[in-house]
Amino acid sequence: LREKAILEFLVSTGCRLSEIVEVNISDIKWENMSLHVIGKGDKERIVYFNIKSKILLKRYIASRKDKNPALFVSSKRPYGRLGGRSIEKELKKIAGRIEFNKSVYPHLMRHSFATHEISSGMSLQTLQHILGHSSPSTTLVYAELNEENIEHEYKKIS
Repeated sequence: LREKAILEFLVSTGCRLSEIVEVNISDIKWENMSLHVIGKGDKERIVYFNIKSKILLKRYIASRKDKNPALFVSSKRPYGRLGGRSIEKELKKIAGRIEFNKSVYPHLMRHSFATHEISSGMSLQTLQHILGHSSPSTTLVYAELNEENIEHEYKKIS
C-alpha cells in the first residue's frame, strides 16, 4: 500500500522529493485533493493530486499502526518519517520487481508529470506555477515535446 501511494502521489503532484518528505497528513485538504508545499527558496504553493492518489493514500493511512504526523513513514517501529533516500529505495524496489531496465528515481516522476500535463494540453504558465518554477525556461526543460504533440499543435492553428 505504501509503495503504491508513494508512486501515485509523486506522479500526480509533480512535487520535488524534498517536498514529499515534509508532507504531514494534516497538510492534505481531502475535499479538493490539494495541499500546500514549501519548495525551493521557501516558496509556498498549492499542488493537487488525482482521485487514484486520494484512494491509495486513504488506504495506506488506514493501514498504519502509528501516530506519526508524517504522510509517509517507515514500515517498522519506531515508524519514523521516510527520508529522501528511503523513498528513492522504494522506487528502485518497484522498478526491480517489474524488471524495468531504466533508472527510476523521484525526479523522473516529476519529469513524467510535466510531460503528461503538457501533452494533455496544460498551459506552460499553469505548469510553471504547479511545479514552483520562477522562470518559464526552467519549466520547458521538464516539458519534453514529442512529434505527436508538435503535429497536433501545428494542425490546431493551421
